[in-house]
Amino acid sequence: MDWMKIDPNFQLPSFCATQSRVPPNDTRGCLVLNHDDPVTTRTDYNSSEDVLAYIADAANLQFFQDRRVHIALCFKHPDAPCDGSAASAGWLSLLDDFFARANKIVATLDLQLEFILDGDATKAVGRDCLQDRWRPWNWTYISDSNDPGAMFSNNLSEGWDRFQILNEPVLDPDPAFYMRLDAAVNYGKFSKQSRYPYLNWEPSDQDPILKVADVYLKKGLVQDAGFKFAINIDPVQLQVYAAPASGTAWHVQLPGTAAFARPLVAALPLGGGIMVLSVYENLKLAAFEYSVFQAAEAFRPSSAVLQHPLPALPPVAGVSPPAV
Repeated sequence: MDWMKIDPNFQLPSFCATQSRVPPNDTRGCLVLNHDDPVTTRTDYNSSEDVLAYIADAANLQFFQDRRVHIALCFKHPDAPCDGSAASAGWLSLLDDFFARANKIVATLDLQLEFILDGDATKAVGRDCLQDRWRPWNWTYISDSNDPGAMFSNNLSEGWDRFQILNEPVLDPDPAFYMRLDAAVNYGKFSKQSRYPYLNWEPSDQDPILKVADVYLKKGLVQDAGFKFAINIDPVQLQVYAAPASGTAWHVQLPGTAAFARPLVAALPLGGGIMVLSVYENLKLAAFEYSVFQAAEAFRPSSAVLQHPLPALPPVAGVSPPAV
């Protein structure tokens, strides 16, 4: 996994005083890790301090030195971060501190780690004060939030050179709306670089995932760094949902299984092939049965080669049957 995304959520000192994982008595406030508004009934939210401790931990050193890793920081601020208020001053100071400490850790430990600024930490309406703050960290670009000109230009005087990662949202009821607009203009300046992938956030159902992927695949303008979904679901769930588009997993109806109730499926790697074991309930017999499917080729299951009621599980292709 070379891309991660976290949500440092700014909180005022009154809330921070209830938290056990932030520096005590910091009058600026704190940055807890939570996508939505944190609740006062919880006192142990992870924080930006944990992020710094994690990247500095010797146990994680090899992970950050052996590959290029990106951490997108989707900062959240409750009000305008450039309005000159005490809250905005505290937020800016906390980010200044995080920026300096993170850069020092990366340099000292020679980590192949790059931080990306997202959310309220990029330049937008009401956030002009951020134009040159925290350079050289780059920004994500979101069509409905950031300057349209930055889609095509790296104008330094406007700070558009920092918008380097295309990062579009999924909308309801048209999840691929922005992807179609982007594809129509060949993804603007973002297709002219191969350092960063395209990002799409944050689908949780299969239908929007496949609709967005369909636009990207049909356009045929492949981004060398890839196309990634930012998700709040299980990564394996994403792999299964995206399987019809990615070709790297199964998500198909196994032959003869349409009437299965409460199925449990497990892939059984066997040498150069794969067998799929499915245990299910036969409602007519009021009993559980199983089927074993042989994959003739990768991610292409063939018809069932065995179908028996439990618990009689004979060997399959010289392999002892699994315990049930």
